[in-house]
Amino acid sequence: RGAPGGGAPRLASMPSDRQRLVTTAHIEHRVAAAAALGDGQEYARWLRLYAQCLAQPPADQARVEELCSELLGPLALAPADSGVGGDGGWDAQVAGLSKREL
Repeated sequence: RGAPGGGAPRLASMPSDRQRLVTTAHIEHRVAAAAALGDGQEYARWLRLYAQCLAQPPADQARVEELCSELLGPLALAPADSGVGGDGGWDAQVAGLSKREL
């Protein structure tokens, strides 16, 4: 924590576009941490918040498309699907959860 009257700026005192950027980055880090730890419950929780954050106007179309692509993967998975498609390594699971079901 910063000292009173100085140090790190508080989120509420930031311009709204900066607040959104900081909040989105924080949520992205929480999603990544939950995935790295293999915590499916936390991953699903933070992913839901991330999707809600991205959907707020003005929507960040590039990030929304990236999220959808990561969750949906290729249109057709390789036969005898072992969780990896033929598109360079898309994994159908994260933190023990099916991405397509999330």
